Amino acid sequence: MKIKKALSLLLAPVLFTAFGPAALAFEDKTYKRQEEHTPVILVPGFTSPPLYMNYGKEDEKKVWMLNLDEVKAAILNNIADFGIALGALTVGKIDRLAEVLGQEALKILKPITIKPDGSSVCELTPGFNTPEKSNNRWLLDNMDGKFIAEPDIAGGIAEIIGAENVFNFYCDFRQGSVKCAKDLRAFVEQVKAYTNSDKVSILAISHGGQTAGTYLSMFGTMGDLDNVVMNAPALGGAAFAYDAMSGALKVDEKLLIYYIECGLVSETNYEWLMNASKLGFLDRLLNKVAQEYLTEVALYWGSIWDFIPTEHYEEMKARFLDPVEHAWLIESSDYMHYTVMANYGKSFDAARKAGVNVSIMANTGAKAVTGSVVNSDAIIPTASSSGAFCAPYGKRFADGYTGTGGSCKNPAHHHISPSMEVDATHCYLPENTWFVEGQFHGMSYWDPYSRVLTRKLLLTDEITDIYSDPAYPQFGLTHNAQDALYIEFDKSPQGFVTNDDKFLRIYNLSEKYSVKIMSINCDGMDIAFSPLSLRRIAPGSSAEIKFSGHIPDAHIKRASVTVNFLQIGALSMFDSRTFHYTVLDGKRISFNGEAPLADVGFREDYGNAALNFFSRLFSFFGLRDSFRTLVARN
Repeated sequence: MKIKKALSLLLAPVLFTAFGPAALAFEDKTYKRQEEHTPVILVPGFTSPPLYMNYGKEDEKKVWMLNLDEVKAAILNNIADFGIALGALTVGKIDRLAEVLGQEALKILKPITIKPDGSSVCELTPGFNTPEKSNNRWLLDNMDGKFIAEPDIAGGIAEIIGAENVFNFYCDFRQGSVKCAKDLRAFVEQVKAYTNSDKVSILAISHGGQTAGTYLSMFGTMGDLDNVVMNAPALGGAAFAYDAMSGALKVDEKLLIYYIECGLVSETNYEWLMNASKLGFLDRLLNKVAQEYLTEVALYWGSIWDFIPTEHYEEMKARFLDPVEHAWLIESSDYMHYTVMANYGKSFDAARKAGVNVSIMANTGAKAVTGSVVNSDAIIPTASSSGAFCAPYGKRFADGYTGTGGSCKNPAHHHISPSMEVDATHCYLPENTWFVEGQFHGMSYWDPYSRVLTRKLLLTDEITDIYSDPAYPQFGLTHNAQDALYIEFDKSPQGFVTNDDKFLRIYNLSEKYSVKIMSINCDGMDIAFSPLSLRRIAPGSSAEIKFSGHIPDAHIKRASVTVNFLQIGALSMFDSRTFHYTVLDGKRISFNGEAPLADVGFREDYGNAALNFFSRLFSFFGLRDSFRTLVARN
């Protein structure tokens, strides 16, 4: 498949006034015939590949993926110890439970341990590592689809290009990304020969994105790739690796519950229950298990060191690695951090010039669930996925900010997110990186916006950059039904507003519940929404709400719109969503470099939506103090 020439870049005034609103019924039908597609190799996330001892022999044994029956047996065989440990936990003592959990984890995970000299405790091989046995058709026919990586995503692609043309790349995930990239290079050649194709396309997810990024750095100009899409890639590392190794694990339980709810698309909110939970002991327990037991298994995995963000790498290296004993690991990790990671932008640009359509999809809007207070998708920092420069979590760039990166120097391009928290002028690929605000790691399949964008980037040549399709601008917003609502102004792209806009369009994302809009508040714009126009919106439907007043005569000014609503029939009936906007109208605001940051409200105050709603409602009637007294007494 030949790549079309990039479309001419549109000037910013055209970009922000001519584009109509993005439709929620995303088109997913414009694909070529199966015989016109290049084969697709799916490079999955961390720990996805199954690992075997004596693979292909009579005494073959799978030692990873984790066997739940084995875990259950370990618990039952040690039920007395677990009982004693749990009893001690009731009085705040975690040592015994940490010891029991840690010792059992060591027994189960011993086969995947790498020793300080770099050798594996057991000789392991990834399963299904040939094209003949890694394509979806063979796995469906012979393994009941059991070992298809990212099955929902892979299944959707297979429906378009045929299951026999989708291949799962499995490497030893313990190894560093340089080794995995070399293995991927060999696999690409095998798939090309097996399918009689000149090129392949790659969809890489999470850790697979780091492997694909390393592949592009090492082999990106070899001429064997068509489209490469890296979805939430761990290009610059992952928050959990540093949090675990540094002993700073601090699980955000409410965020974790909401994360799970979004993955299940349960449309039921339980995260508010965490308000009444005292789970501080969990952080102490996890840190103790990680530091005293799991490091014995994973400390010398190259992949763990590749996950350490560069800003923390020297600190962790000095703490855990001996310059002589671990020279083998230091050499490979230094190369990854200071040669591969440091030059992603140049490598990706070289690959694109060689004909590879490289695209990145990153997520933003949440802190890390494991403790790092950085802008992320709960797992991978946004900066790691994209190269973007992000304001500290809880802060935003001040009004008038236009970007400080050198990746894009065209003053007509606006690469600052509507929330003014992400500066894409620093991106590895500023014209080929898409951001989805509010989307958690690994949730793109459950978001129709992201799902279709992924397929278009991977299977068509329709979208060559962030200007190709107005339905898919650089900055989007999650459409996961768990988030209940999505809003946009009528004339501007999502996240932006100008004086051309006359009404607000509200979509009910739910497939189960109707919503009743109770009130709409605006901060940063002198507009008001008539209560008479507020209405009930059926599942999957939308409503247009007129507003009065005017948009500020200001260019690059931050504003927000908060919608308070009832989700009729849901467990947490009262809810609230705040959406951030950038006003692009009138005179440019002068950026104050002496005060470059401002406070920002979070996308979602997990567990407090109902309280936020009632707070705003009481405030509207001048009863805020009464509300605070009521909450304090209860």
